[in-house]
Amino acid sequence: MANAVLSRPWPAALVKRLGGVDTRRELPAFATPTFRQWFAGRPAATGNPVLLWVDTFTDHFSPEVGKAAVTVIEDAGYAVRLTEGPVCCGLTWISTGQLDGARAY
Repeated sequence: MANAVLSRPWPAALVKRLGGVDTRRELPAFATPTFRQWFAGRPAATGNPVLLWVDTFTDHFSPEVGKAAVTVIEDAGYAVRLTEGPVCCGLTWISTGQLDGARAY
């Protein structure tokens, strides 16, 4: 539903303004399912564990990046594990021009 609403010009403009997002930027579409949802639905791999840092952007907007990382890591014989909860690298703030917020975080 969020994707449908935010693809309309006036709601997108309002969200950008309230969020301090540069008006020239397109709002990304939310992924369904998220990377974490996809990962939770697969069987656990065997091998030495490797912790994969799944940031907000990968989880909610580009899960294909995380899926590709899992494929490469597991093909190398390792077992991917995720951080217990969400972690943030500030990429979303940086990529939307909110540098002050990224610095503060």
